[in-house]
Amino acid sequence: MDWSKENSYCLKTWTVLKIIGEIHYDFQTSKKLLVKNFSCWQRGINERQLKKSIQNAIKKFDETIRTNSNVSYNNLTQKEVLDSLSNFFSEPNNSILKLAILISKLYKISEL
Repeated sequence: MDWSKENSYCLKTWTVLKIIGEIHYDFQTSKKLLVKNFSCWQRGINERQLKKSIQNAIKKFDETIRTNSNVSYNNLTQKEVLDSLSNFFSEPNNSILKLAILISKLYKISEL
């Protein structure tokens, strides 16, 4: 998968991250972002606070992508989706492109 606005998963991933305030860059610049650049990875917070920040971010992400888009789970439960997102967001060097790939496995976007 290439980082492209023509790819619905890339565009939805970027849009939702923008809406929930996790990223503050334009689409093309965001191509190089890593999870550690997301707002939930605030500097100077301890591990417990980081886990809580990540949990809040993934809950917002899940709620936003499902309520503001024509998106549903891809034969998974909400718990399975949130666990996958939590594991992903906990790894600071995961990329936004890898997140879009994960999103394509977790969610079904009806426009595709």
